[in-house]
Amino acid sequence: MAFAWGTGPCLRSGTAVPGPCPVRVDEHPTWDPFLYALDVLVPVVDLGHATAWDVLGWSKAVMLVLTVAGWVLATTIIAAFGRTLRRR
Repeated sequence: MAFAWGTGPCLRSGTAVPGPCPVRVDEHPTWDPFLYALDVLVPVVDLGHATAWDVLGWSKAVMLVLTVAGWVLATTIIAAFGRTLRRR
């Protein structure tokens, strides 16, 4: 919800476009806040949204928090899986 409400509008082209500004104007997927949040949260899967969009303002802080949380979550899952394998 943070990316749906708090990103944009992009004013680089001279007109207000909803959503954040694309990194490359000619190559970018359609803005989808859910896919962007999922791409930022899951560090081992690249959906192409995290590198295609440049979020601004407090949305960048939300993106950084989700990135750190994703790495902590991935590390926790890998450690739990390793411990499960060691017990067997």
